[in-house]
Amino acid sequence: MKYSKILTTPTIIFLVLFLLSFLLPALQKNLFAAEGAAVAETETEKTSDEGSSDAAKKILRVHLLPEVMEQAALADEAIKKQIVWLDTPEGKGKINIKFLGLEMLEQTSEPQGTVLFLHGVDQHPDWPQVIKPLRTALPESGWYTFSILLPYESYKKPPKRELEVKTAESVEVTDGMPLFSGRYSRSDSEEKAESEDTEALESDTSEEGESTDAVSDLALADGSADDKEDVIDISSDDKKKGESSALGFDDKVSLRLAAALAHITGRGQQNIVLVGYQQGAESVMNYLSDNKGMLPEKGLTVIWIDASFSERAQNRMGSLLEKNSALLILDIVDSSSSSLMRSDAKRRASDAKRQNYRGYSQVKLPVSISSSMMQSSLTQRVKGWLKVNAGGMSAKKLIKR
Repeated sequence: MKYSKILTTPTIIFLVLFLLSFLLPALQKNLFAAEGAAVAETETEKTSDEGSSDAAKKILRVHLLPEVMEQAALADEAIKKQIVWLDTPEGKGKINIKFLGLEMLEQTSEPQGTVLFLHGVDQHPDWPQVIKPLRTALPESGWYTFSILLPYESYKKPPKRELEVKTAESVEVTDGMPLFSGRYSRSDSEEKAESEDTEALESDTSEEGESTDAVSDLALADGSADDKEDVIDISSDDKKKGESSALGFDDKVSLRLAAALAHITGRGQQNIVLVGYQQGAESVMNYLSDNKGMLPEKGLTVIWIDASFSERAQNRMGSLLEKNSALLILDIVDSSSSSLMRSDAKRRASDAKRQNYRGYSQVKLPVSISSSMMQSSLTQRVKGWLKVNAGGMSAKKLIKR
């Protein structure tokens, strides 16, 4: 009876409130801790997502230029110690562009010189036919080989122009010609509302004398032209385009060839052999023609392999060859090539005889046949010719003090 009297309703309420005063802070603390953990987990996931997205963006960034993609692929496949990066100011605005080169050091105690390879169209410095067999085999005979990547050229004629050539830089406006195309013109309801706003604006500002300026401003905003304007200029600004345009193919090749020769001479090499394969032979021809009169009397030899010359290059052949020139040229003609290629080869031989140029020699080999025996025959022929005509003319490496 005593306990039942003590535990009255107010007492029970007091006890419940007293217990809740101890339990609520603990519950609140646990709730805040759970919320903090959830927020931290969310931020961590967000940071990881941002990091993964940034990483994905870096991974997905690729170069779409075919030349850059080929250079990257070739650099991944080639032996790292053979890779040499050179740069030339051949970009727009004379921006330096890097290009790839592959080198192999001589493997004898008596270096003979350098053989510089220029490949053909749609090829690369490690082309499996002709280029790679020669550049990997000649170091055994004491030659330092260097093969560079030439710029891309489509060799496709541009399509014929269907539209007439523009004869004037401007056109005269006639009464039947609108002053604007109407592409961004507004509807009739918008123009009506615009005119009402204009009239209201004119009435509000007439006392201050600003109505004329407001109407003229609205007219200009509407796209209307001045009555005095009667000519629309459609100038293409060809001069600015010409200033920012990139160099042509031949100019880029000249820059890369000059950079490669500077790299070679920087190594102390003074005996240089230029090897042009297919269209690369024309690049060698252009270099010789452009630098005629400045070529060294000794230490420069040329080899053309399955040469593919344009008509312009064929015509320059006669002026290049001189009777007393010390330049030696080996022209290796593909015996299995087309009749046109063989005819061009006969023309080159005839030009050399006509000029009484004794430094030119021509041989025929089945170059296009990719069998190991034929490639070995080509390699042995080049080795033998270099040993007789260009060997033993190396210079000691320059020592910088």
